Amino acid sequence: MKNCLIITGGKFCEPEKSAVQSAEFVIACDRGADYAKRLGITPHLIMGDFDSCTEELPSGIQTMRFPREKDDTDTMCAVKYALEHGFTDITVACAFGGRFDHAVGIVQAAAYAAKNGARTTLLGEGEKAFVFKNSSVTLEKTAGTSLSVFSITDASYGVYEKGTKYTLDNAVLTNAFPLGVSNEWAENTAEIGVKDGILLVVESVLR
Repeated sequence: MKNCLIITGGKFCEPEKSAVQSAEFVIACDRGADYAKRLGITPHLIMGDFDSCTEELPSGIQTMRFPREKDDTDTMCAVKYALEHGFTDITVACAFGGRFDHAVGIVQAAAYAAKNGARTTLLGEGEKAFVFKNSSVTLEKTAGTSLSVFSITDASYGVYEKGTKYTLDNAVLTNAFPLGVSNEWAENTAEIGVKDGILLVVESVLR
């Protein structure tokens, strides 16, 4: 799988080292350019309308400017770029903790990626989420966290959860009822999957 790291403009957080080290291509979106500098990461591409970037853009790095009035968010532009260039494993860092509407937009951009054959990991302070279609994810237990599973599509069929306190087997989840919210770890690993549909799996630090 080709890996792309997108640094976007939610609340600043330091992405996992593995996400940075495995990235074959790094895109900084708008304020994400400030965050990349703060992290000591040199992006391959900077893109956005730059309405929230506070520092001067570095020279010598490919830059794509968009008008402020557009249909796609800056993050959506980056996701589309990643898909168009064959990346099937996308990580979006600094995805949460800012505006709620932006967070929802990022989840929808991840759903768009899933519809087009890519798996997306969303990273925020105390939050990690996975969006995928007709597939599964295996997670290592992290103490002090909960696991939640949501259907992004109207319905997701053949959903299963293993290694959790509340298990599922060949279940149907809909996007109109939060049946999968706030599960607990029962084993050191948990496997969550779906046969037909797009899932959002969220690992959250308990507060």
